[in-house]
Amino acid sequence: MLEIYQEKSVLAIITEKDGIAAAFAHDHFIGTSRFEGKLEINPSDKTLTKGVFSFDVKSLLVGDEKMENQWLPALMKKDIYTQKFPVLSADDKKTITTNMLSKDQLDAEKFPKIIGKIIKVSDKKIKISFNIHGKDIIKDLTYEASLKKDAFEAEAFGNLTFSECGITPYSALLGAVKNKDLMTIFIHLEGRLTP
Repeated sequence: MLEIYQEKSVLAIITEKDGIAAAFAHDHFIGTSRFEGKLEINPSDKTLTKGVFSFDVKSLLVGDEKMENQWLPALMKKDIYTQKFPVLSADDKKTITTNMLSKDQLDAEKFPKIIGKIIKVSDKKIKISFNIHGKDIIKDLTYEASLKKDAFEAEAFGNLTFSECGITPYSALLGAVKNKDLMTIFIHLEGRLTP
């Protein structure tokens, strides 16, 4: 089993702006370290084999500067995102969070959790079934992991679309300001092996 260090782990999505007035919009890092799960490690080669994890959608933070600064170097190193995220005002964070959790987006009241189930792990890929907005979406993510003594570290990333999740990307001003349908998933896990 793996005990997850939440303060050193994150599950995030990166959304990017679109539309003819995109200059007035922002890209967003939306993440949480408050997830729980049961992850299993192969006792012979100490690799991640299977597991389930979940988090409350209301734990997702938008524009959290501490979280963005913590994870931006890893995003840049892997060429996932290569610029600094914009600083958002408290009002902007509140508005974006309200929109994100609304019935038209994640619908937090009806679908309070996002669940991930690890299906298969290979050398460079991990297959995860995500349950988002009541829909099951299977994604193959780029993956790498390391184990030093009992310290386990893993990272995975890949693309997902709002439409796959049954969600229409946020749009305002008749579509002049909106999110792209494509978003990026980024997962970083650190923890220690337990008996």
